[in-house]
Amino acid sequence: MSNTVLSICSWNVRGLGDVSKCADILSDLIGISPHCALLQESKLSEITDRKFHSFLPKSLDQKLFRPAHGSAGGTVSAFNSNFFTVLSHTNYNFATSIKLTSLAHPHPFILTNIYAPACHNLKQAFLDELKSIKEDDNTPWLIVGDFNLLRFSHEKNNPNFHQREAHAFNNTINELALIELPL
Repeated sequence: MSNTVLSICSWNVRGLGDVSKCADILSDLIGISPHCALLQESKLSEITDRKFHSFLPKSLDQKLFRPAHGSAGGTVSAFNSNFFTVLSHTNYNFATSIKLTSLAHPHPFILTNIYAPACHNLKQAFLDELKSIKEDDNTPWLIVGDFNLLRFSHEKNNPNFHQREAHAFNNTINELALIELPL
């Protein structure tokens, strides 16, 4: 299966409390049929199996949840066990980091699902946490999610660009030797 193409969906859902929104998300996920779905900003402090089934297709049968703090954040990471094996995972303040193998490639890799704080006074804590997540070995690492940070002023649709935050974010990206994949 070395030619297997795996589909990974990352989506800031902006809340999973509304029943009709969950039905829309479920419909869209069924339509694109990803092998992995990484959802950010669930805004939920707990999720029952019934709730998972309201927004995740049955094919995404391995589920990891990081609760929201109050009404902010929260992530869901879901995988199809026919394509991925979850070896381990760790929940952090702003991320869930998952060590996996896939049928496409048997060597482990790390997938980190991020929902970073929108609050300016927590941005540096998030960047410090991101630096602490990186494995010391050469395990491939894919980071996805909502960083709530911008790299460049042209990415902002109003004049409220925070140059110091962008500088800190770009320094972290460089320090971790990350490559930004274009959307």
